Amino acid sequence: MKKLGISLLFWSIAAWSWAQQPIPEYQTYTLKNGLKVVFLNYGKIDAVAVQLVVNSGEKNETPEQTEFSDIAANMTLMGNVKYSATDQKVALFKLGTNISASAGADFTTWTAEFLTRELNQGMDLLFQTVTQPKFDPEYLSQYTDQLSTFNNPNRMDIDELADKSADEWVFGKDHPFGRYPSAEAYAQITPEKLREFYDFNVAPSTSTLVLCGKFDVAQAKALIESVWGSWQGKYAQSNTVKLPQPAFKSVEVKKVTRTGADQTMLLFTGNAPAQESEEALAFTVANDIFSDMLFREVREKGGKTYGIGSQYIATSVSHIFQIKTQVRSKEAQATAALVDQVMDDVATKGFSKSDFDASVMKFKNQVLSLETPSALLSFYNPLRYKFEKRKLFLSNLEKLTFEQVNAIGKKYLGDAKYKLVMVGPEN
Repeated sequence: MKKLGISLLFWSIAAWSWAQQPIPEYQTYTLKNGLKVVFLNYGKIDAVAVQLVVNSGEKNETPEQTEFSDIAANMTLMGNVKYSATDQKVALFKLGTNISASAGADFTTWTAEFLTRELNQGMDLLFQTVTQPKFDPEYLSQYTDQLSTFNNPNRMDIDELADKSADEWVFGKDHPFGRYPSAEAYAQITPEKLREFYDFNVAPSTSTLVLCGKFDVAQAKALIESVWGSWQGKYAQSNTVKLPQPAFKSVEVKKVTRTGADQTMLLFTGNAPAQESEEALAFTVANDIFSDMLFREVREKGGKTYGIGSQYIATSVSHIFQIKTQVRSKEAQATAALVDQVMDDVATKGFSKSDFDASVMKFKNQVLSLETPSALLSFYNPLRYKFEKRKLFLSNLEKLTFEQVNAIGKKYLGDAKYKLVMVGPEN
């Protein structure tokens, strides 16, 4: 990956641009039913990104409820008491938008973006989706049948099988992140079981509604009160969960056979700092530099693979980094050795100053380019970041030193303790 030289003039222009870059006005309050509301008022585009985030995800699933978060989230898009699945799609099409739902490790999230003038109708559509899902038996049967087919280890491609194998090994099958349903478990999921899980975890007291964009605050407050104020959950709790962080004590390798595969997937997993720790920003930059080093040494110089990189994955209950790449099976061991060499280079030589400067500038430019409500919402995400700290991201980036990033890189990325899953043919 080539890095372009950056002149002092460009640096000064970027710094000046940030000084002119407005930061959203942050406000928060709580409805009587316990629903927390966050406003990120930003007045450039006549649109509003709306997000309902529930403090519930994989972390809240019992062994009998594995993957319920994801299934329930997707089922909410398949019709509700007020709108059938078709009616809702038509209504959203007329508004030129869509509602998406997803469940992750920590949260279940519904997201949409509406023109400011159509916020009233959009808010009603989102409210009905979240609070009045039908969990139609026919749709549920079709969806779980598809999941059962796609998630069959004998039919997964090596990429998916590597994810499954790594999760089971790194977290353990007693951990929510390390469990995967069997075909029999999918067949036993009923609307009643899904409803019980949903009603227990999705409630005003566990939810936050976020509006980001251009809107009148007084009108938005009145709208939210009239729409969401009537929501009454069956249970009131905070969904606090504590789970063990995976341990990495040495280099461990696990081989998984995928009959018929003509390539091998390598998936390294190691320890990383917690998202809320003081090391997180330095590690974010260090990991970015590390990804470029992997690409340069393994792809460009070594010619072993088409692509390779390292991803920083931080949740409320775990924090890891993962390196993933797919190679010709005969090159698998040589590729793993090259990755080890890059880690050793980080430990012994550290990063270069030019790589550090380029990475910092890349993150600056990403912040400077934020314009749309959805992009701002993703960056300032009040469920993941404390706003007062997040709005200082660029100034904290300016304060970050090459020495700090080097030290964090050596601590986490140069410390060769990881679990490597290799998925491929028997040989």
